[in-house]
Amino acid sequence: MEHENYTIIIANNKRSLRGNADSVLGADGLYRFDESDYADAVTPVVAAAPVVRVFAEDLDVAQVKTLAGINALIEQMLRGESVQAAKIKSVLSQLQFANYIASLTEIRDNVEVLYGDGMPKELKAYNVRLNAADMMDSSYERMAGSRKKYKVGQVTKVANKAESLYETAAEVLEEIFSVETGEKLHRLHTWMDRDVVFGNDGNIGIDRVDIPRVKGSKSHEARDFELPKLSKRLKQKICMLAALNDAACDIAFTPLPPASALTVAQTQLLSTKLRQLMRH
Repeated sequence: MEHENYTIIIANNKRSLRGNADSVLGADGLYRFDESDYADAVTPVVAAAPVVRVFAEDLDVAQVKTLAGINALIEQMLRGESVQAAKIKSVLSQLQFANYIASLTEIRDNVEVLYGDGMPKELKAYNVRLNAADMMDSSYERMAGSRKKYKVGQVTKVANKAESLYETAAEVLEEIFSVETGEKLHRLHTWMDRDVVFGNDGNIGIDRVDIPRVKGSKSHEARDFELPKLSKRLKQKICMLAALNDAACDIAFTPLPPASALTVAQTQLLSTKLRQLMRH
């Protein structure tokens, strides 16, 4: 939600009135205060009217050439190939390219806010313990599924060692969470692939499946594979595609005049075109 249109009430769940505030009797017989009577008055934000666009009727040779260049770059990026900034600059206007450069440093995604500082160092230490447990558990699975005959108790010994390592990792995780509070604790939770609850009613297991994992883990047991950090390279690609898309739309579409300015014939022609597009 855009918070400009809302007031966050903090103290005693009440809003403070100005000293000279005076309620006004409404048509329904109830007295009310205007927004301006409150000390934390919020100026209403009026949304801009949406711009409706239609396909441009005519394009000149330069526009067609630019569109072809934009399409070629988009296809190149979708194939996973890198695109140099000079190529982007060649199909964008000076203002469009400046906006693209500015977008590289703008925070546009919630991922950048939550994970922009990288994985907490405490969780890196936990990952070291967890990786050791996973490796030992993999050794156990290979031994248990092998046709090779191992010495008596050898497979069991490896299984017990894996369980012990998972238990140690769980203890390390609990210690990490127990010493943090407030925002730091919230940040730790956002980096986990599941809700983390300790104690008798907790959900922490000491095996490969039930032990929590840090987001971005490559383990098949991870419940959230999302890479939490938006890398520079990925952000550049997202911003490039957005800039190319906007530039293409600026050429291929033209703003539709207000409905009041359209003649009956124009309205009918537009309706016909829209029906044709919908059929395709």
